[in-house]
Amino acid sequence: ESLARWGFPLESRLFVPHLTLGRVRGPLSAGGRKKLWAALDAIPVDMALTIEVKGVSLMRSILKSPGAHYERLYFRSFQGPSWEAS
Repeated sequence: ESLARWGFPLESRLFVPHLTLGRVRGPLSAGGRKKLWAALDAIPVDMALTIEVKGVSLMRSILKSPGAHYERLYFRSFQGPSWEAS
């Protein structure tokens, strides 16, 4: 909204705050996926965060001419230890 004063168009999509930690190009083997999930499960969850974070999602971005489309592949709640398919 602040940039609209200078002629930038307002974004029509809902803003979803996120942080991209990495990208994987191409499909992973079953062993590669297992290693990835083990590495993610090993990340300690610091419950002293200053914002409320309910979990982490593994997203796929599909690039198209009108813009990227995002698909949630997995979600991990900070309330439990296991990964869930979306």
